Amino acid sequence: MPTLRQIRESLHISHSQINQYMLCPLKFYFQYVQGIQPDYVPSALVFGSVIHDVLATFYMSILSTHEIPRSEELTESFAIYWDMRRKRSDEVKFKAKESWDKLLDLGTKMMDVYYQWLTEQGMPKHEDIIAVEQPFQVSIGEMDLVGVVDLILRDSRDENLFHVVDHKTAARRYDDFKIASDSQMTCYKFLLDSSGYLPDGAEMTLNYDVLLKTKEPKVERYSTVRDGKAISRFLKIARAILHAMDEQVFYPIPSWVCGDCPFKKLCEKW
Repeated sequence: MPTLRQIRESLHISHSQINQYMLCPLKFYFQYVQGIQPDYVPSALVFGSVIHDVLATFYMSILSTHEIPRSEELTESFAIYWDMRRKRSDEVKFKAKESWDKLLDLGTKMMDVYYQWLTEQGMPKHEDIIAVEQPFQVSIGEMDLVGVVDLILRDSRDENLFHVVDHKTAARRYDDFKIASDSQMTCYKFLLDSSGYLPDGAEMTLNYDVLLKTKEPKVERYSTVRDGKAISRFLKIARAILHAMDEQVFYPIPSWVCGDCPFKKLCEKW
């Protein structure tokens, strides 16, 4: 399999880029074509990134040491990553009633809740963990489609069953439409099927493990499926976007995301 560094050096497109183009082609242009640094980084993006790093470190620790870290190690890890992010020079935009310290408290509480949730679900052992932060790269024509899967587990009761997991943070529960239609899992299903990463005849489940940033944090797992029709539609959209990029089709789409867009000033000048 290609390394993450090799993927970054190749000509490629990812699910996040496809999703960004669908939300706003002009923001895609500023961010990915011109490579312009945003005026600020939304706090939700910073928070989600730190949660992602903490959980990757947690599962890598289980994989490498064959031991389950204590719950305190998970909360300490969040504090360390959060402090590292706090010391970076880029500007972070907080929502009303948010701050570095308040989000530190929330993240610490969420790690406690996540650890308890994992304990109730059945804490994975090192032999259950197949991959953490696994990169994939598959050609879809003149460009490669790439993706990095957060976690792949083998079912402890069925060695032919694998669980693909993506970690998310969210302010509210996912609804049925989002679970069934979100293209990220469609992308992952295509990458896993096409790469031959799993054994022949292997079955897989597709799961979003969502850490909810509610007043009383909780964790919910949403499992879904993607069939050949969903994959064909996703690939058709991806190729249409690649064609639009070749034709320099970039325009703004006014929507709810404009309120928190770090390219707002550039958009207004456009």
